[in-house]
Order: sequence, then structure tokens, then C-alpha cells
Amino acid sequence: MDNEDSRAKAFTKNLPLEEFIVELSRDLSGITKSFQEKYSGNDFQKPLVILMAPMRSGTTLFMQWIASLGCFAYPSNLLSRFYFSPVLGAKIQELLTSSKYAFRDELADLLFSGNYFSENGKTSNSMSPNEFWYFWDRFTPENATENFVDHWEFQPLDVFRAEIAGMIDVFDKPLVMKGMKYCMHMDKLASAFPDALFLRLKRDNYDCAISTLKARQRQFGSFNSWYSIAVANKDKLLSCSAEQQVAEQVLTINDQLDRSFQELPALNKLEVSYDDFCHSPKQFFELLKSKMAQRGENIGEYQGLDRFLEKKYERNNTELLKFLNRN
Repeated sequence: MDNEDSRAKAFTKNLPLEEFIVELSRDLSGITKSFQEKYSGNDFQKPLVILMAPMRSGTTLFMQWIASLGCFAYPSNLLSRFYFSPVLGAKIQELLTSSKYAFRDELADLLFSGNYFSENGKTSNSMSPNEFWYFWDRFTPENATENFVDHWEFQPLDVFRAEIAGMIDVFDKPLVMKGMKYCMHMDKLASAFPDALFLRLKRDNYDCAISTLKARQRQFGSFNSWYSIAVANKDKLLSCSAEQQVAEQVLTINDQLDRSFQELPALNKLEVSYDDFCHSPKQFFELLKSKMAQRGENIGEYQGLDRFLEKKYERNNTELLKFLNRN
């Protein structure tokens, strides 16, 4: 979703890690295939929840909150090392971190620490949430979301669904995943996962756009490098100011999400503002609990924090405000 070569050093990929994981994927290919066959055609035994929002909308904070509750499964940094074989990864994660298999705190240091730090969506700690894009990329035709290929589908869909079914079976909890990479292609998600619950986190457009500018500066050392989700007019926007780029990016994504969520049945969607979530996560938990109950899932009573401190920005970027008010 951005130019790898122009990233600041702190955000560049670890190439030895990338190569080692590819090597490991070859070594474990037989096990991976056996899991795919085992879960092929299986229904999801617990709900699948997909989080949608523009970049810089508070989704990482939301996922850290999900991780803290204990009643949901989610892709962790540990699981992300097994993006090529997530069912195997889920089993290994359960072995290392589940209280069911704990013995005298041997591996207690691997448990979720309650750490709410992140940098451009990247968390620290083995059990902190991970965006898990490498897993999604296995089933997305190359450059389909970047270049807006007219006709594409998740391929092979049966394997995609089988591996998600397998993760849900191993964790035995509803599975929550980020899906924002597909904000402009939500019809593909809804078609692939017709029973999923789609959550939408809505942040103020100005705060979202300013945060995107700051993320560009951190990741690339420049406000002018494209960051995160591609929109259809990206190539034209690249010749515009950074403020116009991020304003159009945020507005275009939200316009598309408005249309996509209007088309979803009420059972399959839940929307909340970032501010409301921060003010009362318990209130949102109760809404989420109700949606889970509609699917026959009881997630228990709320055990999380009372509130979060929302990040707000002064309205002092007049150029950005101008482009955000284009309507």
C-alpha cells in the first residue's frame, strides 16, 4: 500500500526474517495442506468479525482493546509469523499462551501485556494484535487493490475460508480481523464472508487526515509519500499537495464505506464513532455483545477499561480544512 524503498529505516522490512519465513513455509507445506483439506467446506463454528475504517481511525487501539478482553481471538504478532499456515500457527500459539496448557508460568512472558503502544499500526509484544496483511495477500490477486482491477475475487476462496475456519476452531472464540485494506472493495469481502459481522469505526475526517500526514512523515520522512489505502484517483492525486491527497483519500474511503454499509443487512453491521468508543468502551461492548448473541455466542460480562483518551488535533491547517469541505 506504499513504496517500500522510500520507507524510513525504522519501518523497513527485515529481509532475513522474510526469507526465513518463506523457507519455513516450504518446510511445512505438507502440514499446511493437510489443515486446508481438513477444514475445506467447513462452516465457521464461531462468528467472524471484520473491522473496517480509513487508515488512522483508531483501529489499532480498537484491536488492542479486543485483545485485552479475552473473549475474542485475533491475529497476533506471534501468529503473523505463520501467515502461510495460520491453523498450525494458531495451534502453536495456543500451546505457548493458553491457560489450558500453562505450567508453572514457564511461558508467562508471552502473554498479552496490556500494552497500548503502537506506531503506524505496528505493535510490540508477541500477543499484541497484528494487521495480518501477509495472510490476506495470499488470496488477493497481485496489485488488485492497488490498481483497481475491474474483476477479481479472493483466490482460492475455498482455501481462504478453510484456513479462517481452522483458526476459529483452534481458538474456539469469535475471530476479529482488520479488513481496511479492502475498504474500496467491500463487496468482495461481503461476497466471500456473507455471514461476517462488519464493524465500522468512524473518526472525524480532519483528525484522520492530520494523523495520516503525521504517519507519512514518520514512515517516509516526507508528507508527500502515499501512505496506506489506495483510492481510484490516486495517480492523479500524486501531483497535488499533501493536504489535498489525504483529504481526498479520507473522503473517498468514507464515501465508499457509506455505500457499502448501506447495502449490508442490519444483522451484518455495527458502526461506532471513535470518540464514542473512547468515551465508553463498555457501552460499545454491550452493542457488540448483542450482535454476538444474535449469532448464538455469549461473550460474557465486560472486563475492560472504562475509557480511553481520544486523540484530537487543533483545526489550524486551513488548506486541509478547505479540501475536506469540498462538498
